[in-house]
Parts: sequence; C-alpha cells; structure tokens
Amino acid sequence: MTGGFWASIRKHLVLIVLVAVLPALAIILYCGLEQRQQAIESAERELTLLVRNICEAQIGQQQVVRQTLATLAQVPAVRNFDAAGSSVLFHGIIARTPEFFNLTAVHVDGEVFASGRPFSGVYLGDRKHFREALARKDLAAGEYLLTRIGGDAPVFPYAYPVLDSSGVTRAILTLSLKLEQLARLYDAVPLPEGSFIAITDHRGVRLSYHPAQDETNPVGRAIAPSAWTLVQENPEGGLGKVAASDGRIKLVAFQPVRSASGEAPYMYMWAGVPEDEILKSADRILFKNLLLMAGSILAALVFSWWLGNRTIVEPVRALVAVTEDFARGDFQARHSLPEADGELGMLAQAFGRMAESLETGRESLRQSEERYRTLFECNADGLLIADMASRRVRFVNPMICTMLGYAEDELLGMTLEEIHPESSLPEVIAEFEKVVAAELYHFRDIPCRRKDGTVFFADINGTILHLDGIPCRLGIFRDVSERKRAEDRLKHQATHDELTGLANRTLLQDRLESAIHYAQRSGRMVGVLMLDLDRFKEINDSFGHDFGDRLLRAVAQRLTKTVREADTVSRLGGDEFVILLAELPDSQRVGMIAEKVLRHLTEPLSIDKREITLTASLGGSLYPQDGADGETLVRFADLAMYQAKRNGRNRFALYDAAMSLNGEGGEEG
Repeated sequence: MTGGFWASIRKHLVLIVLVAVLPALAIILYCGLEQRQQAIESAERELTLLVRNICEAQIGQQQVVRQTLATLAQVPAVRNFDAAGSSVLFHGIIARTPEFFNLTAVHVDGEVFASGRPFSGVYLGDRKHFREALARKDLAAGEYLLTRIGGDAPVFPYAYPVLDSSGVTRAILTLSLKLEQLARLYDAVPLPEGSFIAITDHRGVRLSYHPAQDETNPVGRAIAPSAWTLVQENPEGGLGKVAASDGRIKLVAFQPVRSASGEAPYMYMWAGVPEDEILKSADRILFKNLLLMAGSILAALVFSWWLGNRTIVEPVRALVAVTEDFARGDFQARHSLPEADGELGMLAQAFGRMAESLETGRESLRQSEERYRTLFECNADGLLIADMASRRVRFVNPMICTMLGYAEDELLGMTLEEIHPESSLPEVIAEFEKVVAAELYHFRDIPCRRKDGTVFFADINGTILHLDGIPCRLGIFRDVSERKRAEDRLKHQATHDELTGLANRTLLQDRLESAIHYAQRSGRMVGVLMLDLDRFKEINDSFGHDFGDRLLRAVAQRLTKTVREADTVSRLGGDEFVILLAELPDSQRVGMIAEKVLRHLTEPLSIDKREITLTASLGGSLYPQDGADGETLVRFADLAMYQAKRNGRNRFALYDAAMSLNGEGGEEG
C-alpha cells in the first residue's frame, strides 16, 4: 500500500484514541499548571521577606552613620574649623573602621578643609549628598561615585550638617562607605543557583551584587533596563519578572530605602531567583505525569492498530489493488471487483462511472497542459528545470535566457555549475543538495554568472517535480541585484563614517576585539593611537565648516596611506581619529609608527588653493600591558593624547598609570 499513514483509515483510528484520552491529558496539564503557580506564589513571598530583611539591615547601618556623623559634628576641632586636628581625628576613625573609606569636613562653599586621607584643594560642592545636606540640614545620602580624595575608588557617600547654636549650617561632614562592605548585609543568605541579591543607588547603578558577576553584572554599572522599569512603575517596591543581564528570566523583588519617612529613596534592595529554578520541581512532576500518559496512549494505539488492521484495513487493501490496475490504464479492472454491499459496493459503482468519464478528462488534461506551457514560457521570472542526478538543464523559459545571456539551445544540456561563479560553487551545490527530499526550497542572494562573465544575484524559489519519471528541480529565478546593492550600501553606512569613509566606532570596536583575541593566541601586541588635530577649531571657525570637512577628508586619506594595510584608521567624530595597530612585535613599534604619523601630518595640505600645515597630538596605549579590552585601551590612549597636548602639542605620549591619577579630560583644540 503506497498511500501515506495520514491518508489512510488508520488515521481515523488514531484520532479516536487521542480524543478519548484528551480529558485525562487536560487534567494532568491543569494540575501541573496549578503547581507551577503555587511555586511562583511561594517564591514571591520568600523574596519579599528577604528584601524586607535586607532593608532593615541597611537602615540599621544608616543609623550607625547618622550617629557617627552627629557625634563628630559636636567635636570642638570640627566646629572650630581646626583642619589639622579634624584630619587627625578622621584618620584615626577610618583606620579603626574597615567599612569607612574616608571622613571629610567641608566648608559650606564646597571646599574641603579636613580629611582622613591626604588631600589638596578638593571641591565637593557639586556632589548630590553635599547639596542635599546643606539644603535640608539633616543626614543626606548620595549615589555611586568615584572619590576625589585617596584615588578614584568607588564608594557610597553620606553627608551631615554641622549647625551652630542658632541652627545655621557652619560646615558639612561627609562619610564614604566602601562598596564591598555592603555585601556583608547578606553574606549568610543561602541562594539557589542563578539567584542574586543586589543594592543599587537611586539612579539604578549597582552598589553591590551577590554572588559577584563582574562580566554580566558589574558594580558601578546600571542594572538591566527591564528591572529599572519596575522601579519607575512601582516606586514603593514590589515584584516582577525581568530579563536579567545574564539573559535569564528572573522573578525579582525590590524595596526602597529612605533617609527619613516621606523623602525620596536613595537606595534600592533587590533579590531575584531564575524562573526556571522556581519551576524546576513542578516541571519535573508534570514531565513524569505526561510520560505516564504517553505510555498509556501508546498502548491504546497499538491495540487499535491491530484491531483496525484485521477488520478494516485488509479489506480495503484488496480494493486498492484493483484501483492501481485501473490507474495503469486497465479500464476493465473494474469487472474484477467482487459483488459487495454497503460502502464497498458503492465504491465499485463509482469506479465504473469514473471509467466512462475518463475520456472527457483526457481532453481537459490536454488543455490544462497547454495553459501551463504558456505560463512557463511567458513568466516574468526566469524558470529552469534541471535533472536532480546530473544537474543538467532540461527546460528553460525565455526570461532565464535573457538573465543569463544564453540562447535556449546553449543552456539546454549545461550543468548548474556552469551558471554560478566558481568561488560560490561549494556553497550553492551544498544548498541544492539539502532539498533532495524536500518539496519546496527558497534561497536568497545566490550569485549567478552570465555568459559574458558578469555576476548578478538572484532569489531562487523552487520545488521538486518528476518529468517522465525522472526527479527534477524547478527553479524560479528573480534578479535581486539592485536590492543586494542597496543592502550592501546600508551595511557600509552602518560601519563607516559618512564624512570620511573611515571605520566608525562600531567597526573599530569589532576590529579591536578581534585584534585582541588574535594577539592572545599569537603572543603579539595591539596598539591604539588616539589622534586629535591641534587647533582644528580655529581653522573651522576661520574658513567655515565646508572647508573643515574637506580638510578632515584629506587628513583621513593621509592617515590611511601612512599606516600599514593591516591597521585600521577610524574617526570617532569631530577631529578625533583612532588608529588600531594590529600584530605589533614589540612596544617600541607603536612609537615609531606614531612619529611617522606626526611627520606625515605636518606636510602641507592644499585645500581650495590654500596651503594648510597641521599638527596633531597623539596618545597611545598597548595591549596587554595597559588593558585587556578595547574600551580600556581607547580610554587610556585618550588620556595619553591629552597628556601630549599638555606637553606642548605636536607630539606623542604613551600611556602610563600615572595619567589615570590625573583624571580624564584636557584642553580642547
């Protein structure tokens, strides 16, 4: 019997069995879903309780800070602006208290006059906690920041006013907590796999994350946007599901922490558990129940199969044998049908009527073939039929001849390999072989070669058909060269600077990471040069932006010609360029290339009949000695570039760690 299973009577038997077990299956699914819901509700209660406990611990720590600062505000050395005495006092306190990073006393104008750590001319008037303590005359909490005293350590600060007897603010005390101390709030809390407890400031910046996940959840960075959306929608705390930074869906609870009732939160406590961990037990039970149900269904199917084969299928097969003889042209085969009652007898009579109408059907078939031939030959798309075994062309329509530039008799007998470029043959043949057992296939942007050797791209839709019993492929070709060119233009615009045609920040970052990965394997170095044209703003203001744009394009061309072919020149914006130096054998090579760049840039440029002489400040950083990722290398090269400007411009400076202590930024132009 050649008919497929789903075209047979057995299909109906299977459906009857399946319908019979549907109620039991529905009950199993309902109970499984109920268990999942109960697991979610239990997790929500536990997360809410955990977050509340962490909030209470943080409020206790806040009280310690308040008491410490309130006590210091009454010390005579502080109230009398005794800088030396206050500094000695502060230094002793932070030496005895590991969680304190620093204590400072600040004039109301923002200038620090005493500190537990060495300082010189530090201004804190722009800090959030300083401004709020000055305005409210009470304890104020800050936000995640890098300190200006004692290095750029990440801390969380508080501020407290020093009031005189009349209630006038005389000074502000600040206390900076080390972020690692926040983790002590929950060191003893057991967590399921993939769970977390975190603390963020009022902006959503992580102050602490447990267990530590520096790659996906680093301290000092904003939490996942979907999580912060929950805070914006429910500022008083709550629950929700979010897509976490590690890619997993997690159930999270959060609670705000305030300095005082009625004030805006300065900190949020978070706890989260992966949804799949919550549902693991319920899903395991549901799977076992479904497995048991599947076994029962299988047993029922086997029995119905056996019974149906004995009572229905075997009699029908006898009828099918006569039908196949009829299909081969033996119209007298209908006389071999036995006399039968019921449905089989009705079927035999139907065969007789079918034979009488066959001749009429043949004429109708001839007309149908004529219509399909017209459709094949006049189709606006190129049509091609090829033998599946030999891949030789058997039939073509006029449009495919026009696309490929061949006459019909030239195409017939050619192989599919001859109409595709050699460089693309392995990929094309592999794709075509995938559809040997398929009915339909669709390929996008397949390169095709014309008779004159030029290449165009086509989308190819097709199907499998049989001609004279031989399996063939019917391919429908549509020329999409124009669309392909438009897509290529869009891809180029996404990765290149519109003004200069150089790589943009996106392409630079991609190539920089690739160069670092290669250097990790090869043991070579990677260099990053940050270049800023000296006094370009003056040129722009003097001669206009159009002149400045042409000058930037000329600089881009000169830089591209100066460096090696394996290097990448990119423009970040304005007059800032970054040069990626790949596969450097040693650290001395970056200085040699930098001097070459500076030397070539000083050669006069002729723009609009004006001769312009440029200089540039150039900063450099190296992998692996200065940083292990592209973002760090670019930032350190930028620091070195500003050092070159401070050293007098038209020179090169290589990054060293001392530059980071001076901070980022520098003079413009």
